[in-house]
Amino acid sequence: MTKGQFEVDVVCAQGLRMDHETATGIYVKLHLRGRSRGNKRKTRIVQPCESPSFKQTVRYDASLVDNKLLEVSVWLKQGSYRGKQAIGSTDVRLSSLDLAQPQFSWYSLRSMDNVSSSSVDE
Repeated sequence: MTKGQFEVDVVCAQGLRMDHETATGIYVKLHLRGRSRGNKRKTRIVQPCESPSFKQTVRYDASLVDNKLLEVSVWLKQGSYRGKQAIGSTDVRLSSLDLAQPQFSWYSLRSMDNVSSSSVDE
């Protein structure tokens, strides 16, 4: 956390399973769970592959972070008529981290089978 900002560096993912024939891109969605609006962020869309590289920093106002849960999910963008499909997600309980110090961690994704853009709000 720096100067009133909570920063999340989304670097890369490994070993993702996907249908390469229908995928046109892949991105990460971050949702700071709580009552406040405006807590959702996305990375840019990158080429779909098993180990995509995002190298992007996502920022939140530090006042929004206290004792919250950060839900991180990976999504496939498919052709214009197919929408998007969730690959997996993980929850990061921010209260369990020392946010005064940089944290470097890999997180395992849990399956989000059968979740599509029609069943999850953007």
